[in-house]
Amino acid sequence: MQTKKKVNICGGELAAPVNCNDPEEMIRVGIHPPKLRIDFNQFKKTSSEIELLKKHRRTQGLSGGKSVHIKNGSPKGRVLIHIVNEKKLNTFKTVYNYKCKESEISSIKDIFHSNDRISKVKFSKKGI
Repeated sequence: MQTKKKVNICGGELAAPVNCNDPEEMIRVGIHPPKLRIDFNQFKKTSSEIELLKKHRRTQGLSGGKSVHIKNGSPKGRVLIHIVNEKKLNTFKTVYNYKCKESEISSIKDIFHSNDRISKVKFSKKGI
């Protein structure tokens, strides 16, 4: 009695069984990717690169280490805007207080639309 050959659904022969406990055989067959080999020498820095990094760290700082405050533009201060209480209401707010740069005062004054309502505008850098 002849034994039937085992075939897959496309008519081709079945592959030999693979031992799943043998990683080399699984890599050879293509079931498992090969082990990743990393050359750590490519990450080593030369002495000139190390000196540049030290110089940068001392002057600029690193994101994870010490940080350096970089000043931009004029420093912030406190603006006090006094408004005239024309109707003499008790609940009327006459003083508005904002933290802003000196260059932004004109845009804050535009909030109140008519300048005749504003009696005084004071800017001080001490209040911050």
